[in-house]
Amino acid sequence: MNKFVKIIRTVLAGDALEYVIKYRKFMMFLFILAIIYISNGLMYNLEIKKYKDLETQLMRSKAQHSVRLEEMARLGKYSNLLELLKKHNRQDLKISREPPVNIGKP
Repeated sequence: MNKFVKIIRTVLAGDALEYVIKYRKFMMFLFILAIIYISNGLMYNLEIKKYKDLETQLMRSKAQHSVRLEEMARLGKYSNLLELLKKHNRQDLKISREPPVNIGKP
């Protein structure tokens, strides 16, 4: 308790300012160290936010990919191809009913 009272008296008397001036190089070092520590924490939080944004973007891209893959599989079916040909009035294009002919190696 006696030490606490002594510290309060030195602060109120202005002797604490004299202490800071005496050790100003060390205080500047601590101040710069504190600034670096705080900025490092803020940069870390920013990197985490960027990582989570990229993660959500990746999940959206995967979902879009699976939807488009399913759509392409649906459009590639034989019956859907016939419907598309009729829809666009392409009478000149016909789907062959014969299998393709394999040409052997010479």
